[in-house]
Amino acid sequence: MLLFAKGGDNKVVNTFTLEHLLNEFEPMVEALVSSQQVDFEINCDDESHSLLGNVNALASALSNLVINAIQVAGKGCKVVVDAREIQGKLFLSVADNGPGIAPELQSKILEPFFTTRQQGTGLGLAVVQMVCHAHKGRLTLQSQPGQGACFTLCLPLAEHCDNAQVEVSGEAQ
Repeated sequence: MLLFAKGGDNKVVNTFTLEHLLNEFEPMVEALVSSQQVDFEINCDDESHSLLGNVNALASALSNLVINAIQVAGKGCKVVVDAREIQGKLFLSVADNGPGIAPELQSKILEPFFTTRQQGTGLGLAVVQMVCHAHKGRLTLQSQPGQGACFTLCLPLAEHCDNAQVEVSGEAQ
């Protein structure tokens, strides 16, 4: 994912389905979900939606959100991945039932090198945001302390995205 964000994996821009993305993503989180006894589910309105970009980078970004949710919410938590098409955009949400994110931290957690964890690098969410932006999307957060957190990637569907518009390394492909 870091390689993609800094432009090293920018040659792999293809059209792919949501099903392909989810098939890439699921094995990335499977072991952690199992070992942490996570109540994990994926809800999807239609797996045939097409996206344009780098499937591995998006799968890694999505898995990073799930891994973060599990690390913060802890063993036995609930994590839901939800995929919905709304007006030509795909909304991919990762919601957990963890402690939530304090309002004063919400504006900072997407900044590179900002972390609240002792072992954290502060790069995970910043890279997720960069991958999202490279795919002409945006990353949003909804959270209330004590009520979990929900990160949502909003991405244009392939039929609403000009191939020349997908930037993968700061310059149009």
